[in-house]
Amino acid sequence: MPTSKRLWLILLACVVGAFLILGGLGIEVYRQAPPMPKQVVTASGRVLYTEKVARLEHDARARSHSALRCLWLAINRAHAHDGALAYRGTPLA
Repeated sequence: MPTSKRLWLILLACVVGAFLILGGLGIEVYRQAPPMPKQVVTASGRVLYTEKVARLEHDARARSHSALRCLWLAINRAHAHDGALAYRGTPLA
């Protein structure tokens, strides 16, 4: 077997092994995560946190990440468009 092919196989085995180890550790961390409380109440009886609040926070984070991604794509498109116009010699407005 040629040396370069053997080296590629060793590299592939290392990468696959590393991902298997990371995946196993990730599953273990997920299993050992502490349970989320249904409700957090102060000593005086005031409710600070509920499952509904957790769901709303998760949804808000998901929407904000989506909005940031859209903004990032819009900025990149604008820069790409400006570069194309500058390349063609068209004055930028």
